[in-house]
Amino acid sequence: LLLNRMDENLMCPNCGTTKYRNPSLRLQVNLCGHSFCDKCVEILFARGSANCYECKVSLRRANFRPQIFDDPSIDKEVYIRKNLMKELNLLEEDFDTLGQYNDFLEEVEFLVISLANNENTENTKQRIEDLKSQYKDNIFRNNKGHKMSKDQTEIRRYLQKQKEAADEMRIKLAFEQSLMEKSKQSNQQSLIDDLQNSNLPVELIMKKHQQHKEINTLFERKDKNHHDDISDEVDNLEDELFHYEPMEIETGGPSLPTAEECEKLGLLKFVYQPTDVDIAGGFQPYYSCLRSLGDAYNCLFT
Repeated sequence: LLLNRMDENLMCPNCGTTKYRNPSLRLQVNLCGHSFCDKCVEILFARGSANCYECKVSLRRANFRPQIFDDPSIDKEVYIRKNLMKELNLLEEDFDTLGQYNDFLEEVEFLVISLANNENTENTKQRIEDLKSQYKDNIFRNNKGHKMSKDQTEIRRYLQKQKEAADEMRIKLAFEQSLMEKSKQSNQQSLIDDLQNSNLPVELIMKKHQQHKEINTLFERKDKNHHDDISDEVDNLEDELFHYEPMEIETGGPSLPTAEECEKLGLLKFVYQPTDVDIAGGFQPYYSCLRSLGDAYNCLFT
């Protein structure tokens, strides 16, 4: 219900058409990160290019793509990040140290943020060109060989294992279903043969097959209950609850006072007084007092 209400509130910022009025409304986004509905794209970009209604940037119709996120600025950032990682396709082994690789990743984040927020655009583009020129051989080799980072390789391996497990389970279920169908067909054919060829009364033959069917049903039910019991045992497993034990601080000196003792002695007025934000985060004046006394008492008995 909440998702339906959110869809109904979906609106084209240019023409004001909402999802409630037009159920087929779909938003598209361009390089600038501002949304247009399909009708606006058809009308405004009939000749192939036009200016954005918000930022007046010249846009081309071919660059429009469906808006995925509620906030079009996120679509813009994802698009910029994806293209930038292709242009600067560098891996950890392309750098001498891990620190240099981390510095590169941090700089990429700054470049993405700058382009997404239209800050220092010219300098940012120039820096990207400098990096592409500096590592052009590495980038060409990585793009040509479709090399992936360690994280990408691990994610792909994990997804492959999940796919193999799902395929194996699908084959197993199909095989069991096939066996059940064959068993039912065999039982039905056996009943027909007995009715045609046996000299026994019909009531006796039907009673015999009914008993056989009940036995098979009983075994199937027991097998199902067995699996359910195992599942229940797994579901009922509970980890031991965490039990908090106060930290014992060895200072090599006198024992530290408690929070009540610090307040009674008036020590709290000599330390940092936390703001409402600090208190909301769990900070108390006693912590500063404890730190100061811990430093003062440290190694007094040694």
